[in-house]
Amino acid sequence: QMARLRMLARTIAFRTGLIRYFGQWRHFVDGSYRAVPDVIVSDDPHRLRLAELLAPLEPESCCEIGCSEGANLSMLASRHPACVLSGIDLNRHALRVAAHRVRAVGGSVGVMRRGAASHVPLATGAVDVALSDAVFMYLTPANARLAVREMRRVARRAIFIHTFSDDGLAEGQLVDGNWVHPVGRILAEVLPSARVHRERSPLVVGRWGQFGTIFEVTW
Repeated sequence: QMARLRMLARTIAFRTGLIRYFGQWRHFVDGSYRAVPDVIVSDDPHRLRLAELLAPLEPESCCEIGCSEGANLSMLASRHPACVLSGIDLNRHALRVAAHRVRAVGGSVGVMRRGAASHVPLATGAVDVALSDAVFMYLTPANARLAVREMRRVARRAIFIHTFSDDGLAEGQLVDGNWVHPVGRILAEVLPSARVHRERSPLVVGRWGQFGTIFEVTW
C-alpha cells in the first residue's frame, strides 16, 4: 500500500511539475549536497561518451543545465581544462559542490546560478555548448519544449541532451514515474533547421536500456 501511495505521489508531482521543488529543497529531505564529496573524476560510460562528442567542437565554454553535484562538469574539466564550465541547477547547495569539484581538478568555473531548464538564467549566446544529462525525464511535455528552446538560445554552437526518448509517442508519457519524451520529434518541431545526430545511451540498465538516447544538435 505504501509503495502505491509513493508512486501516486510521484506521478502527481511529475505531471504537475511539482517535482522541481524536490530538487530545490532535497538537501532537507535526503541530506544531498550537505558535504562536499571527495573529488573523484567519474568514469561512467555515458559521461565519457558525452565528453567524446564534445571534443571535436573544442568549446571554449560549456554550461550544464541541471548540473547537480558536478559529476559531468568535473569530468569535463579534467579532459578540457581550457573550457570555462558553468552550471544551472535548482539547488544552490548542488552548485556550490559542483564549483568545488571543477576547481579541484584544475578546471575553470564560469557562472553557477540557480534556475530551471525551462527558464535558463543566462544571456542569449552566453556559451558555446549547452548540455543536459538526465534532466528531461523530470520535465513536463510543455517544459521539455521550453528547455530545448532555452538551450538553443544560450548556446552558440551546439546542444547535447541525454535522456529517455521514444519518437513513437505522440506526446510525452510517464513510464515508471519518469517522463519519456519524443525528443527527436520535439527537436524537429522546435529547431527544424538544426542537424541532429542521435545514438543509443551507453547505459543499458533498466529504462536506460529501453529508452536512453544521446542527442547532439548543431547548426
